[in-house]
Amino acid sequence: MRTMSEVEEMAIEERPEELEEPEETSAGEEFTEPELEEAVEPELKEPPKPSYFRLRIASAKELANLLKAVAVLADEPTIIFTEDGLRIRSMDTSKIAMVDFFIGREVFDEYEVDGGESRICVSLPDLLKLLRKVKKGETAELSLDELTGRVKLTLRGKYVRSFTIPRLEFASEVPPELKLALTARAVLDANELKKAVEEVSLIGDFVKLTVDDAGLTLDAE
Repeated sequence: MRTMSEVEEMAIEERPEELEEPEETSAGEEFTEPELEEAVEPELKEPPKPSYFRLRIASAKELANLLKAVAVLADEPTIIFTEDGLRIRSMDTSKIAMVDFFIGREVFDEYEVDGGESRICVSLPDLLKLLRKVKKGETAELSLDELTGRVKLTLRGKYVRSFTIPRLEFASEVPPELKLALTARAVLDANELKKAVEEVSLIGDFVKLTVDDAGLTLDAE
C-alpha cells in the first residue's frame, strides 16, 4: 500500500511542464511594424548639351565607310566638330590601340558649327545601322536637333528619311595626340595593303612590318 506522500510525488512527476505565456503588452503600447526603406532609383544625368552643328556630305556611302573604319576600335567615341573639320581620337577598350581620324571641312558640301567647337558621344554601331542600306547617289546630313538634344541623321535620295539617336555620356577623356619619332614612312594603296595583310593572316595572327630601301615587307609566323 502506497502512502499519500508517494502518490503526491508521482502526480508531481507526471504533471506536464507549464508553457511560458507570452508577455502581454499594455493597452497604452501600440505595435509598430519596422519601416521599410524605399528603393531609390539612380538619377539619370543628361549629357551636357553641345553647341549646334550641321554637316552634309554628297555620298552617304562614303560617310558610312569612314565610320566603319573607326568602329573597328571605338564603339562610343567622342566626335569633335571644329572650324577645321570633324575629328575622332579614341582608345580601344583594352587601351592598346588608338584611332586618330580627321575629315576636313572641305570634304563636306555644307559644314557649320556654333562657337568654334561642339562635342558629342554617340553609338557608332547604332549610327551605322541607319546607314546600312544607303544607296549610291544618296546624301547624308548630320546635325543637332535643338528641340530634343538628340543627334539627327537625314538621308536624301529618291525620298527623304530622317532618324534621331540619343547622345551618350562621355566615356573617357579624349587622349592627347601621339608624338612618335618615326624613322620610316611608306605610302601605298590601301586595298593592296589589305590584300597583303589577308595573305599573311593565313599563316599567323601577328604580322611584322619592315621598311627599308627595298620597300615594305610583311612577315608572319
